Amino acid sequence: MSEINQSKNILVLGSKKDLILPETIVNKVYFANGAILLEDRIKKEKNYESILVTGARIYLRHSEIKEIILRSKPSRFIIRGDIHIDDIRKNFSHNFVYDYFKSNREINKFQKKFFKQGLFSVIMAELFYEKGIISKVIHFIKILLGKDIGVSTGFFSLLLALEENKEAKIIISGISFSEGRHNFEKKRDFINRARVDKFLFENLKMEYKNRIYTTDKTQSQNLNIKYSI
Repeated sequence: MSEINQSKNILVLGSKKDLILPETIVNKVYFANGAILLEDRIKKEKNYESILVTGARIYLRHSEIKEIILRSKPSRFIIRGDIHIDDIRKNFSHNFVYDYFKSNREINKFQKKFFKQGLFSVIMAELFYEKGIISKVIHFIKILLGKDIGVSTGFFSLLLALEENKEAKIIISGISFSEGRHNFEKKRDFINRARVDKFLFENLKMEYKNRIYTTDKTQSQNLNIKYSI
C-alpha cells in the first residue's frame, strides 16, 4: 500500500451538531449537502478545491439545504442522481466542473468496492434501515421497485475522497455514523440511513479505514480510527 502523504490534507465535512473543525490547513474539501455553509470557517490552502456533494432528491426536495447550496460557489459539483447539467448551471453565476452518478446501478458499482463483501455488504446494511419486521419487508419491496440503497451523502463524500486522493490524509468532521443531532431539519430518512452507515463503516476494507482520521476523540475510539486535530 502507498504511504500516506501527511503534507496533503483532504477534509470531508458533514453537518453533525457540535462538529470539531480541524486546525490543520487543508488542500481540498468535500462538502456533504449543506455543510458548505461552514466553508468560511475552514483553514485552507490559497488555491484549495471545494467540492459539493449532494443527492438529486435532497437538492430538489429539501428547501433548507438547497437554499444554502444556491448561495455557495463550489469549484466542483457532484450529484447522486440524474439532474441535467443545464438544470444546475442555471442557478449559479460561476463556472464549475459537474459530475454525476445517474443511476442506482452506477452508484452501487462505485460504493460496493469499498466493503468487505462488496454489494452483499450494501444489501445487508439495509436490514438496519427499519426496526420492525413489517417495516423491513416494506423497505425491501421499495428497494426492488428502485429505491436507493447504501451510504448517506456524507459517507459517499468520504468514499469519493478515498478514491480520488489515494495517498492523502483523509480527515472527517461532522460525519457521525450515528443517529445524533444534525444542523438541519432531521428528516426520517437521514436518521434511518445513519444506522446503515454504521454497519457499512464496520465493514469498510482496512486499506481504506487505515487512511481515515477524525477530529472527534470519541468517534476515534468508537470507530477505531486515527485522531487528528
